[in-house]
Amino acid sequence: MVAPGGAATIGGLFFGPTASFGNQTLTNTDATGATADLVVGRLNSLATAWTQAVRGGSEAAFDLALTSSGEVTVVGIFQGATTTFGPTTLPATSPGGSAFVARTAGLTLGTRRTVAAEVLWLSPNPAHAAAFLLPATEQARLVVVLDAVGRPVSQQVVPARATAAVLDLTGLTPGLYVVRCGEASGRLIVE
Repeated sequence: MVAPGGAATIGGLFFGPTASFGNQTLTNTDATGATADLVVGRLNSLATAWTQAVRGGSEAAFDLALTSSGEVTVVGIFQGATTTFGPTTLPATSPGGSAFVARTAGLTLGTRRTVAAEVLWLSPNPAHAAAFLLPATEQARLVVVLDAVGRPVSQQVVPARATAAVLDLTGLTPGLYVVRCGEASGRLIVE
């Protein structure tokens, strides 16, 4: 599951006495590591590093969901007489396997700050060699032009306290582009 900021949350199993997720090492409830333990972990938005990981007892996760506050809710089954999530121990309800729903503590996305929508005006649109960019900005900002698949193809800096800037479009092939400046973005057609 991928969060709005790009961090990926996974649920799965690990065998062995321990498993490492970045700088966190989780210990299996079975010291021999012969049975699997549940793990819920999070990768950074570039999928290059583990940022968090928590372990449950001997279970299998079937589904994950994120609460509005960013905590992870896990649904699955466990085979033993009990299973433990943090300070909570759940008893089995069936000898063949018991279902559980658990919310992980300490594995949250945090809250997103509320950002007022910024308007980005691009004129003319469609454009040929240049377009006017109308951001009212107190500080210098980077303007990035992205192609249809999200690759940056051009960038320039809008100086501080600029009320308008000329966006150079020379060298861009005709097509649809996204222009980003701070929190604002807009679509631009280049002819």
